[in-house]
Amino acid sequence: MKLFSATIEEFEVVPKIRLPLKMKWSKEGQRYLSTKQALAWELKKCYHGKDPMTFEMSLSCAIHLRHRRGIDIDNAVGFLMDSLQYAGIVENDKWIKELRKVNLFQGKVNRVVVELRRL
Repeated sequence: MKLFSATIEEFEVVPKIRLPLKMKWSKEGQRYLSTKQALAWELKKCYHGKDPMTFEMSLSCAIHLRHRRGIDIDNAVGFLMDSLQYAGIVENDKWIKELRKVNLFQGKVNRVVVELRRL
């Protein structure tokens, strides 16, 4: 059963980085945090529930990138899961028990497609 689905156009995914306390104030840390916040805001616009989801679910996503730089797929998925948690859609990313389909495309547009299903 599909719980949540969102397509965000013209949004560039930033790979997840490790953020120790010193790193939060660096240029890379500030870019990651502000981009995560922006994606969380866009995801929250598509979410019609009041409370965060607290049951086992699966995540499917497609990430379209305009640039040709290499990006690790696990860091991209980590960024999406952090954004879902920050938006208040998922209480904790520990509830995401399965990655069904994760696609990384390079093309002419930046786009993020996210779908959550109940297990």
